[in-house]
Parts: sequence; structure tokens; C-alpha cells
Amino acid sequence: MWSRKKKQDPENDNLTPWEKYQRDHQYDNPPHHLKYKTTLTQKLPQFKKRVTQRIFINLIIIVTTLALASLFLIYLITPLSRVNLVSVTGEQTVTVQQVINASDINHKSNVISTLVNQQQVANRIEQKLPRIERATLSLKGINNIAIKVKEYPLAGFQTTKKGYYAILMNGKIIHQLISKPVGNYPLFDNFPDNQYLRMMIKAYRTFPSKIQNSISEIKYQKQKDNPYQIIIFMNDGNEIIGDIRNISNKIIYYPAIAAQLKTKSVIDLEVGAFSYPLSNIKEESSISSHSDAKHHAKQTSTTKSAEHKKDQHSPDK
Repeated sequence: MWSRKKKQDPENDNLTPWEKYQRDHQYDNPPHHLKYKTTLTQKLPQFKKRVTQRIFINLIIIVTTLALASLFLIYLITPLSRVNLVSVTGEQTVTVQQVINASDINHKSNVISTLVNQQQVANRIEQKLPRIERATLSLKGINNIAIKVKEYPLAGFQTTKKGYYAILMNGKIIHQLISKPVGNYPLFDNFPDNQYLRMMIKAYRTFPSKIQNSISEIKYQKQKDNPYQIIIFMNDGNEIIGDIRNISNKIIYYPAIAAQLKTKSVIDLEVGAFSYPLSNIKEESSISSHSDAKHHAKQTSTTKSAEHKKDQHSPDK
């Protein structure tokens, strides 16, 4: 077979090997301007896609913000922004209505404003109601406000001529007169001023709860040699003589002492720790009363006899 000869290009024949190499590889490394043009053309669709995505995201953010702002404005002008209901939990001695009145929250109050200023509302409740130790507010549902209160524990009642005042464990006296004490709380009697009473409450607060529940009355009984003396009347019939300044350290021994007693007794914890039957005091008191009556009767008889003799010796008118 005959093979066709390739046409010979006279120009190529005259090229040197280096020129032929450059000719054959001239498109392997195109010029800089051609290379940049190719790369930009390839990246342009991706750039357009990114710009479109950013515009779409910004549009969503703007539309969402405007929508939320519109909903918020609509909420403010609707009844949903006003307090619908106020609920109170945790109250024991104060009433629900007292807490609501102290909070100054009503149906015209704004929910958001109430929640923003909830600490001020809580402080207002605590100031107006001394029995409240702490008040906290929270949102319940869309427009319901829940108030949770914690009261100071009740220590007992101060006796007065007209009635009783409640005393809290923090030493505060609620000057609202009541005719009858409630619950199993002790009476604090004959305390001359709030100074001694506060000292007694501070000591009473440290008593074990079992002993606190066993006390029926604490009476202040000032003595010349000790202005801090008290008498504690127990529910089991025993009586404790003590000193306000150290009674909290000594009364913890009362259960062990009482367990050894065979009869109702007076337990003196003022200086040491000793006891004697309560009946001895009653007998001494009875003997003293009988002796005073006998002495009074004798004085009366002597006076009458002297008057009778005087009448016998006086001249007739």
C-alpha cells in the first residue's frame, strides 16, 4: 500500500527545535490576561448565587423583624397586654386579697411593665405586709400574673390589756389587735418594752422545735438583783426560771431533767440547775396567806376592843 506523505509546511521546516517546542506548548500556559478572563468567567455564576442568597436572607430578616414589631404593636393595643388574673400562693396568715392590694396590680396594669418592674412590686408587698418575708412574681399563660409569697414564721402572741399582738420570728410585732390567739403558740406576758421582748424572741428562736412546741407562756419577772429573769410555763405543768441572756444554752437540758421528775416542779436554770416540787410553793403561798389573814383579824379585833373601851369612858353628850 501506498502511504500518503504528510504535507510539509515550509515554515515549520525552518523552525528550530526550541521554536517548535514553544509552538506546541503555547496553550499550556496562556497569557495572564487570558488566564484571569477564564477564571472570572468560571466563578461568576457562583458569585451571583451567593449574592442572591445574601439578599434573600436579608429580606427574610427584615420581613420577620417588621412582622414581629407589628405583632407587638397589635398586642399592646389589645386586651391581651393587660393583666387578666392575679393568683397568690404560699399565704398562711395574710389573705390573698391583702397581697393583691399591696401589689397595686389590677386589670389596667400592663403585663410587660409589671414583669419589668417585678422587683419593685415585690418590695412594695414586703413593705406593706410585715408578715411577708419574700415575694416573687412570674408570668402564667399570656396575661396572668402569679405571686408567690413566703411568710415569716409566727413566734407567739404578746398579751395586752385589750387583746393580743402577733409576734414574728424576726422580732417584728404586728400591731393589729386580735381578741384570741390562734394555734399552738406561746404567750409573751408582762414584758415592759420591746427591748426585752426582742431579746426573748431572739433566744426563743434558737430553742429546739420540740421545746418550742412544749411552751405555753413566757412571763417576764423582773427582780432587783436580776432584771432579765423570766418564768417559762410548760404544757406539762412544769415551770422554768431562767435568764433571758443564757436561757437558750440551758433550756436544751430540760427534756432530760423533766424525765427524772416524779411530780410537777419548778426547774431553776437561772444560775445552776436544780428543781423542787411546785406543790411546795403553793403550800408556802397558802400558809403565808393564812398567816396574813390571821394577823389582819387580830389587828381588827384589837382595834375594835380599843374603840369599845374608849366609848365606855367617854362622857354622855
